[in-house]
Amino acid sequence: MPEKRMAAIYEIDGRLLVRTVDSWGGAGIEDKHTDVLDGYPDVMPDELGRIVQAALARCREVQPPSSWPPLRDYARPLLELSPRRYRSYRSWQRAARYAQIAEKAGSMRVERWLPDLGRGAWFPASDDPQDEWTYMTAVPADAGPAVLGAAVLTVLGAPPWQGAPS
Repeated sequence: MPEKRMAAIYEIDGRLLVRTVDSWGGAGIEDKHTDVLDGYPDVMPDELGRIVQAALARCREVQPPSSWPPLRDYARPLLELSPRRYRSYRSWQRAARYAQIAEKAGSMRVERWLPDLGRGAWFPASDDPQDEWTYMTAVPADAGPAVLGAAVLTVLGAPPWQGAPS
C-alpha cells in the first residue's frame, strides 16, 4: 500500500465522478476506473463515503509512465461520463468542481482544487489558512463513510473562489 492514498472527485452537472489516484514518489496519476454517483447535491453522505473509501482502498504504488498520454486521452472518459455534452476539456473544466482526498498519517484531507485552464490541469489552493482561496477540511482516517461523505459534500458545496472561472 502506498504511503499516501488519494482519490479524485469531480462534480459535473449533478453527477459525481470518483477516481483512484495511484502514486509513485509523492506524485499521482488517476486510474481509469471511475465510479459514478448521480443526484448531487442530494446524494447520501454515507453512500458517497463508501465509494470514496473503495477508491482509496484501490490505491497502489506504480511506476511512472514512460510517456504521458495526450490530454485528449485523459479527458475523453471524463467527457463521456458527463450528463451534458462538452465540446472540449477546457469547457468541461469550467463547469466542473474538483476535490482531492489525501489520506496520510492517520487523517484525511479533503480539499477543493482550482482549474488550470491553460495546462488542462488542476492545482491546490494555498496552504495559508488566511488565504481566501483555501477550502479544506480534515477528518480522521478511521472516520466512517457518513463523516467522509459529508466532508466531501461540504467542500464541493463551498462557493466558488473569487475570480474563478464560472
